[in-house]
Amino acid sequence: MQRDLAEFRKYANEQFALELLPVVDHLGLALKHAGEPGESGQAMQQGVVLVYKQLRDALEKFGVKQFSAEGEPFNPAQHDAMMQVVTDEVPENTVVQVMQDGYLYHEKVLRHAKVSVSKKSDAGKHEEDTDMPADE
Repeated sequence: MQRDLAEFRKYANEQFALELLPVVDHLGLALKHAGEPGESGQAMQQGVVLVYKQLRDALEKFGVKQFSAEGEPFNPAQHDAMMQVVTDEVPENTVVQVMQDGYLYHEKVLRHAKVSVSKKSDAGKHEEDTDMPADE
């Protein structure tokens, strides 16, 4: 029974690996053709976009999905705040920029999104500080 369990664990990701092999093949072809003379940048970009989509589809097939963060309220269970941005254009503690996408594995956070979060300006406080006479 232990041998069967060890065998199962060893090959548990076999189907996942098989799904990724075409992505590796297509990336290899893209790299091979990128160095050829006359290859347009637009054709290369289209090829990379197709490979990117293929990789995302393979990940989704196994329960790995990207989640949206920009414009959402900051959620420490899904987001890592890398910096704060002072703005009055969106409510405080709103994700204003995503630096690295976050992913779920089924319903579990696989990787937190690295984000910038909005912060209200301290304009009122700053004006009080500048209104004070210099000799006080």
